[in-house]
Amino acid sequence: MLLSLASTKGAPYEVSNETVNHRCEKHLKLLSTHRTRTKMPQLCALALLAIFSGQCLAAEIRAFSLAQTEALGRALYELDRRASIAAEMVDEHYDPQAEGIVSWVVDGDAKHTVVRFIKRGDVAMEAVVDAEFNDLLLPVLKRPTDRRLTPFQQAQVAAREIAQPYLRTPCARNYDSAALHDPSGNGLLIYALALPENKAEIPIGGHHRFSMSADGKTMRKADALSTSCVTTDLEKLRAADGVSGLAIRANLSDIPLETHVYLSLLHKVSLYVVTRDLKMWKIEAGKMRVVREKPGELSTAESSPSAPGWE
Repeated sequence: MLLSLASTKGAPYEVSNETVNHRCEKHLKLLSTHRTRTKMPQLCALALLAIFSGQCLAAEIRAFSLAQTEALGRALYELDRRASIAAEMVDEHYDPQAEGIVSWVVDGDAKHTVVRFIKRGDVAMEAVVDAEFNDLLLPVLKRPTDRRLTPFQQAQVAAREIAQPYLRTPCARNYDSAALHDPSGNGLLIYALALPENKAEIPIGGHHRFSMSADGKTMRKADALSTSCVTTDLEKLRAADGVSGLAIRANLSDIPLETHVYLSLLHKVSLYVVTRDLKMWKIEAGKMRVVREKPGELSTAESSPSAPGWE
């Protein structure tokens, strides 16, 4: 399980969902409210460290269809990629600390995306610099003529602030945040994405998803997208390409999750995921497909300690 909460070799603590939900609501605790990816403080986007009691991990996560999961994973990748590029350029051309920048929000679609870097104004959050992507690899940076945030951007800010205490595991020092429209058509999905300690590792575990109302002011569901803080060696994973012993175990669902799609795209590597029903999936190029239909016990090689990704 997680750090000192329970032994990785011990049996899971069984508890009813009703008790889980009650305890999860009663025992949230904010541990940290700051993280810096570059020199820019990401207070709203990345102040996401808190710890639950171990029983919270038993709750059933929200499920999406295969097509929705693939689309969410691709969207997470595109959003993260553009936000990272924009952050580096803003660091290069502005002084984020002097500007008072504390976070960013992202708006638009694949063809036209705006990453807005924001600060705390006298009344509400306001935009400082806009990074506009228009089918270009690099954005155009400019000062906004209207500093007010749109309703969707305001909802992102509100949702992140509410989600802060709900991060269930301190799996990483640093977290990225992402906001997507809920596939249901009514609400937001806020993600806390664990970042690796070094470029040689992929954090398979530690990611979280928060289902929020459309205005970002109501938490509908908080989902831990793994049951441990496992990381895997990137180069070994690339070299193996699905060789026995290098599959990722995902115990929370019958299909891989959007974070698996996101990680595959981000690190340009194929991922093999064994789901709860013991089917094996291959994830590459933003798509998922079953490569082993028949459920059954995993082989000794697949379940050995050398396997890098066991959630």
